[in-house]
Amino acid sequence: TGDFRFDENMLEYTYLKPYSTKHGKALKTLTKVYLDTTYAHPENIFPHQKLARDFISNVVEMRMKLDKEHLTKSLFVVGTYTIGKERILRDIASRNHCKVFVKKKKHEILKRLKLNYESIFTLMQGEADVYLVDMSDLHWKNVYEMKQALKNTYNHFFIFKPSAMANRHSKKKVAPGEVSVGKSKEVYTINVPYSEHSSFHELKSFCDHVSYTELIPTVYSSPEELCAIKGYLSPSFSFDMKEPKKIQMPYDRLGFQTFSKKKKNTKGTLFQFFGGKKKTQKKTMKKESAIQHLKKKSIPFSCEHPESDIVVLSSDDEVEVKKEESPLKPMSLFGKIRKSTPNRIQAKKSPKKKKRTTITSFIKVSPKCEK
Repeated sequence: TGDFRFDENMLEYTYLKPYSTKHGKALKTLTKVYLDTTYAHPENIFPHQKLARDFISNVVEMRMKLDKEHLTKSLFVVGTYTIGKERILRDIASRNHCKVFVKKKKHEILKRLKLNYESIFTLMQGEADVYLVDMSDLHWKNVYEMKQALKNTYNHFFIFKPSAMANRHSKKKVAPGEVSVGKSKEVYTINVPYSEHSSFHELKSFCDHVSYTELIPTVYSSPEELCAIKGYLSPSFSFDMKEPKKIQMPYDRLGFQTFSKKKKNTKGTLFQFFGGKKKTQKKTMKKESAIQHLKKKSIPFSCEHPESDIVVLSSDDEVEVKKEESPLKPMSLFGKIRKSTPNRIQAKKSPKKKKRTTITSFIKVSPKCEK
């Protein structure tokens, strides 16, 4: 197959359709299949190529909109190898109606590929805010020198590193199929899971939907790895990890707070009634469950209000309880005002000195009393 990304739509091609088992028994069987097994391991999980291209195009589009609003300017740099990843630039240029700057050597290579979108590339650096450079040029020293040379022209620099291996050596754990963002002042480095080779999900799908007699892996480093690859791609190997269906947009990490979702309003809920801050976590608990909770945590307690049926748990340091009518109108869980009831409990938070979980309402923590 050579380097390729498998898609189930390929099974509808005229030459592959007779060998497909997608809709039943295949009409023909391939004698041998030479398969690109670069990522033929269950750990190699990354989203479909189009999802990665759409993510990069969305970042460029949103940043350009912010630049227009704030009268700023951003430079977008995309790293590639000798060939490959050209479709990323095609999508960026198509969506944002812009040119892509490339060096003369790269431009000669692109000419030989005879792409139908060759017109988006330019040798004039001043005509474009999107640069196509070699991946080796994205070393931090080169990026710093580029920033110093162009700091009077651009306010922000977005460095895209599209690679399936981009997050392998990241210090922070990154979920499969997600991007990682590094920021240093005005420079944003974005590692995007993108590859010209099929992911393990795609290789498995190919082997499951194509009829063949013998599979010959083309990428492996040892006889042991060759044997393991054949085992992973065999029908008997079960694989439950789901394929990533989308890439989350890290709005805050990219400085896109304007596009992030608004926080939920807590006004008119029990959360407001008990006077807690937004970061406070509270929940209600039945009386019996509350007693069991205290015993499990070995916290001394006394039942001062036995007539109460429900207690309020607080994860704060210490809560002082007063049995009195609340100055606020009691509200239901759905925010509707209901009739006032006497002897409502109002919890007040004391200074953060002691750290222990306490239970408010009919139970008050008392270190001197016995369990």
